[in-house]
Amino acid sequence: MRKAPWPDFAGNEIHEGGTIRHPSGEQGTVIYMAELKDPDSRWRVKYRDATTSRLVLQIGDKGQACRVDPKAVSVAGRVDPARLWEISMTWIVIDTNTAGRHIMPEDEAEIHFPFDCTCGVRFDEESQAHVHDAFDGREKFERGERKPS
Repeated sequence: MRKAPWPDFAGNEIHEGGTIRHPSGEQGTVIYMAELKDPDSRWRVKYRDATTSRLVLQIGDKGQACRVDPKAVSVAGRVDPARLWEISMTWIVIDTNTAGRHIMPEDEAEIHFPFDCTCGVRFDEESQAHVHDAFDGREKFERGERKPS
């Protein structure tokens, strides 16, 4: 599996066949197209709608895409039964070299940021991760802190 010549927005290595995710939640698969002449154009991201875009454009200041760690996306195997509310939403885990591990709810209308996120992010000692709340507060319903009105 080839290693891309650039890191993701958070400074992590990217490999062919890996998945990257934008703060918007959009994900794509990293592909290498050897038939292209320009070395920078060979590295692409293929999205669900079959469009491809240059990888270098997706991981910069505009795209801010980060590698998705497929081993970390499912937190079910590591959650204490008393904390099962954590897996009733779909969560994504992003490991960064510069900002540590971040656990964020998927399908958010707003963008979570590794630094200075306004969602009420907190550091969880047990998982050694920054856990982000959903902007709409849905985890409070799942934990029983709020009741539907």
